[in-house]
Amino acid sequence: MISNEKKQKGIALIWLLSWLMFLASVFAYVWLKPVSVSFLDVGQGDACLIQGGFGGNVLIDGGDEGSGITLNGYLAKQNVRKLDAVFLSHFHEDHALGILELLGSGFAVEQIYLSTIPSYTEMEEELLNLAKEANIPITRLGIGDSVTHGKVRYDVIWPTERAQFMKMNNQSLVLRAAYGENRMLFTGDIEMSAQSELALEHKEKLTAQILKVPHHGGSSSAHMPFLTAVHPRFAVIGVGVNNYYEHPHPKMLDNLDAIGAQVLRTDKDGTVRVVLGKNKIKRIETTEKWRKLQ
Repeated sequence: MISNEKKQKGIALIWLLSWLMFLASVFAYVWLKPVSVSFLDVGQGDACLIQGGFGGNVLIDGGDEGSGITLNGYLAKQNVRKLDAVFLSHFHEDHALGILELLGSGFAVEQIYLSTIPSYTEMEEELLNLAKEANIPITRLGIGDSVTHGKVRYDVIWPTERAQFMKMNNQSLVLRAAYGENRMLFTGDIEMSAQSELALEHKEKLTAQILKVPHHGGSSSAHMPFLTAVHPRFAVIGVGVNNYYEHPHPKMLDNLDAIGAQVLRTDKDGTVRVVLGKNKIKRIETTEKWRKLQ
């Protein structure tokens, strides 16, 4: 006859094994879930969510005023309850205000990365204050730095020290993200002076299958040597419907066509979600226009 003590031990062992199996299944789901990159429709601005497995939920830029609602809506849709990192390319409103709104809403963020070159703007001061209140560490990055979140490595290829003498667009934090054989280039708003230096001195770091087109496809960023060096299969433009700037400029579209890139635009395609396999792009999805949540 089995004693009560042995029964209790058996039951405890079954519970322990059940919990271990549950935790293993949760870990497997999170880890085996494919890496995805979502270029959010935030109107005339940039915001990109990368879901890179356990510890890999990363936001790059956050769009203009009102984009905090869009970000919260999309994060909820993707069941993202915490961002492991936020990269802010530079402190122009169409990249930064949505992040300020997200932080102001109390959304959990573990780490914020900024360019090594301070902007000395009220927006930067506000972000630093919000981060301090929420105990979010700030790290400044420049060319040669590299960080990893989840399955994705982020190599910083700009700015250099010389960029401090350029205008703010050209001080943008430029990231080349790597997952397996996939490379993605996030360019902020860099224009020809920064692009020219990158194409001349750092050409080997530019190649990428996916390009976040700089400066919303404006003519000042349509630098053919830079675009040729990147040579993307897909070029994604964050741009608002019938925007005041008339972005993207025909020159940019002509240059992207000349290098054989397939163009995707948030004004026409809504949010663009790229699903990655370890060694290839698995599929590209276009979804509803999240800007309408406002």
